[in-house]
Amino acid sequence: MKTVYFILFFCALLNYANAQSDKINADDNLFKFGYCNDEITTSVGTGIYQPLSAAINIPTSKAGAYANKPVVKIRIGLAANASNVSVWIRNSLVGSNYLSQSLGALEAGWTEITLATPFYIPRSDVYIGYTATGVDQIGFSGNTVREGSWLLNGSWLNLADKQEVEGSACIQVLIDNGGVDIIDGGVESIIPPLSETNREFTVKGVLKNNSAVTFTSAKLSLQVNNGTPVERTIETSIAPMSSQNFTVLADAVDASGVYKLTVALLELNGREDTYRTNNSKSVDLEVLPKLFVKRIVMEEGTGTWCSWCPRGAVGMAKMKALYPETFIGISIHNSDPMMVADYDLAMRQRFFSGYPQMVINRKIELSGDPYFDAENFYKKETENMSRIGVELNAGFTDETKTAIDAVTSITFAYSASDVDLQLAYVLTESGITGYPQSNAYANTGESMGGYENMPGTIDNFVHNDVARGIYPGFHGEKNSIPASVVELTPVKHSYTITLPSTIHNKDSLELAVILLDVATGRIINACKTEIGEGMSLRNKIERNISASISNGYLHVYPATDIQGMELYNLSGQKLISLSSVENPIPANMFPSGIYLVKIKTGADVKTVKVIKR
Repeated sequence: MKTVYFILFFCALLNYANAQSDKINADDNLFKFGYCNDEITTSVGTGIYQPLSAAINIPTSKAGAYANKPVVKIRIGLAANASNVSVWIRNSLVGSNYLSQSLGALEAGWTEITLATPFYIPRSDVYIGYTATGVDQIGFSGNTVREGSWLLNGSWLNLADKQEVEGSACIQVLIDNGGVDIIDGGVESIIPPLSETNREFTVKGVLKNNSAVTFTSAKLSLQVNNGTPVERTIETSIAPMSSQNFTVLADAVDASGVYKLTVALLELNGREDTYRTNNSKSVDLEVLPKLFVKRIVMEEGTGTWCSWCPRGAVGMAKMKALYPETFIGISIHNSDPMMVADYDLAMRQRFFSGYPQMVINRKIELSGDPYFDAENFYKKETENMSRIGVELNAGFTDETKTAIDAVTSITFAYSASDVDLQLAYVLTESGITGYPQSNAYANTGESMGGYENMPGTIDNFVHNDVARGIYPGFHGEKNSIPASVVELTPVKHSYTITLPSTIHNKDSLELAVILLDVATGRIINACKTEIGEGMSLRNKIERNISASISNGYLHVYPATDIQGMELYNLSGQKLISLSSVENPIPANMFPSGIYLVKIKTGADVKTVKVIKR
């Protein structure tokens, strides 16, 4: 039983589901409205015997579909035995009751109450709740939904705001629809899209099902400003009272600017929506002459003393394998011989409270575990491409390999006179040995990248992506980016790094450049490259050639001067051969899988791996 204290007391009821099913008497002719599921998985209380109240809300946006329909039964799920139980319906949490019904003492589990008088739902907010006296008696389960998470303990709290609480109050109402299926869905949210001129673009959002039937198809309309709406029908699977992500392709816009994009839900399962008030959302659509690949930086806190940190190494390796062209991993060591003191201190002051821990693009809301959270956080950052392109070339200044010259090219998709960005460079080294790693996974039986089969101290541990220095410092170099920039006119920045004495193998170095927003400290974009061997950047630089798949397109970089491209599957079969490339290339030309892209630019030829999901 799990207990969390902050104001209330929570405990997980891991074996509770079997004790409650005998008290549910489902009626197939009634629609069950609620935000929980049919199990009680969490108890909520204060740890003492006292009265508490819980409630769910049917907001106006949902109530309209059921207006004038009668609620004939209420179900409540108690996590513990309780006395003085009553159910009620109100127009607000602190308002007077439309109706109430006393039930006396009830045992833990689900109880179904037939109302003495049916309640007819108005076209406005309705709160359905109960009050009960007991110890940790309030049951929660299912998804955490704001409308389903109200609790009264002195004052009303919305437990959706508390990270310690999972699920919604176990309260359900049974509505008599008169035998007619109500088709009611809604557009819950839209991610504001970013698009290139004259390119189809992807619209992503969330659809909501407020009905008792599963939605398998949805017809949407997409309208830019006051233009002609374009309809799209998509396949989906949205269970009753659930939400589901959707992705749809929109027509190209031929001019740069900020537009109003309206997404409206027209039909569900081929039928018109019963209640249309919640059927559309409008967001800003930004259209630019060009967009750029967006690379994601994960800074990971680790240390040889940290016995759980092999998990971070597994997470880092996984992300590099899945997203080799757009993921940049940096391991920042703490309290061991590989520590860079100023880098470690800055990360501990801002992001790291324990180890292993990571942060994506220096966004505190994207700080978490490098194994369990990294991929989900990464995907949140790749919803759109970037307004600013960043490319990096780096090489040793001479054959002694004691210093590195770096040249960064930054290209903006817009003109501006108030730019406040800075560049920082991070030198990393891989393949480092000689520093034993503590390993908590030894002999645990818990699968963790093979470390479960290794000893408690791994003498031959290989440390990769280790930060060896950050230049000129954590916040970057002042004035490295001018305040005024011109659309699609590259800005160049040069920097020379003298190698630190801590380097083990100069041939295992990589350099990353990160573009920082001065006001927020967040990373806007980045690039990482190997170090050119035995040459001066001032005389010759090998072009940094790359490719990636995002937003339905194969993007090849650099974006100009591409003289040819060939796409191969892993069996060596050539699928596409283009002597001249219109960049980006629609990814619908080939199925999902792993591919090799051979890119030709002038005298340079490079083969890179891409993954289409």
